[in-house]
Amino acid sequence: MANNYFRCDLSAVHETNAGGRIHSVRINDEMPNGVFVVIGGYETGSTEIKTVIAPKATDKEIAIIQKPEINYDERFKADQAIGIFRNEANSVVPAVILSNHDGIDLSQDYFGATVPKVGEIYTIKENLVAGTQLEKKTNLPTSGVALRVIGVKPSCIANFVVDKNSRMPKPYNMVQLEVVIIG
Repeated sequence: MANNYFRCDLSAVHETNAGGRIHSVRINDEMPNGVFVVIGGYETGSTEIKTVIAPKATDKEIAIIQKPEINYDERFKADQAIGIFRNEANSVVPAVILSNHDGIDLSQDYFGATVPKVGEIYTIKENLVAGTQLEKKTNLPTSGVALRVIGVKPSCIANFVVDKNSRMPKPYNMVQLEVVIIG
């Protein structure tokens, strides 16, 4: 996972734009933003921090881990590394509940070796590991949450010359997804 980029943008998620429900959840393992979860019950003795559970194929209320990666303090080079950011193990992070027709952008790394194409359907596997969570399907499932690819675009245009053989930032594909809740 350390060699993968894993960038997640919540481009059109209702709960982030309308004063919606953003939950505080504890993650046990280090993970990047963009991991799909089911929000469990409250931790023992807490009224604010909830647990996370790996989603099942038939779950209809799915959340996504999304902690802001941008730090406006320019003193540290590490703060400029969007996508390399990881949420630390045993930390509390925000999780956003997804609604039908929400828009999410995920970098190519979330799809493993698969190269997504517009119109394809993906479902969420029962694990909490970025890069292995999404599974390509031929049709929409009869129940649960699916993700429909609605676009694939380059993340950026390399415009800064590092040396004669290297330009930054390195472009990668961002996959635009629509959340489809069935059942």
